[in-house]
Amino acid sequence: MSSIFGKGGFSGPFSIIVIVFVALWRVGVFVIRFVFRLGRGALYARRDVTCPSCSAVRPADATWECGHCHARQTGWVWNSCTICHRQSVFMPCDACGHAIRNPVYEEPVR
Repeated sequence: MSSIFGKGGFSGPFSIIVIVFVALWRVGVFVIRFVFRLGRGALYARRDVTCPSCSAVRPADATWECGHCHARQTGWVWNSCTICHRQSVFMPCDACGHAIRNPVYEEPVR
């Protein structure tokens, strides 16, 4: 009887168990990534940002200044700049000046 893994590979019920385990693992990873993406989508849908220092609420859909090229932009504060195409990591609170971290920012892979 030949094995599904080729000559000298696993055979019998052990190979079926391994295939089922790998398939379930891949489905589990997919589900976990999907749930995290849904959570990040909820952050994108928010229309206000709360300062962690003073609890002041700032609208997320307003006029803002790019932290890199200092161009004035209108729209959602976490969008990429239309001039330099960079995404802002922090924005200042209007009330206390404390930096508010971008909740949807992902570190670039190097």
